[in-house]
Amino acid sequence: KNRKLQMKLNIGVILLIFVFITLSVLKVFNVSVEFNVTLSPGFRLALPFLMLISAILSYRAIKKDEELVSSYDRLR
Repeated sequence: KNRKLQMKLNIGVILLIFVFITLSVLKVFNVSVEFNVTLSPGFRLALPFLMLISAILSYRAIKKDEELVSSYDRLR
């Protein structure tokens, strides 16, 4: 019901995911330099990026729904 709150919370989630990805990349880089190891790509590496994409898509859908509801209010 409260789409504006959903949009604000979703922006917070997007920012938290972005911070998590940034910190994870920095940590992996520091560990790989310290222990001289290489990163093997896998499914777990793609999960934060999938979370970010799904959060962005949900924000767009909520925004589109809000615009649709406001256009119906103008017609009344």
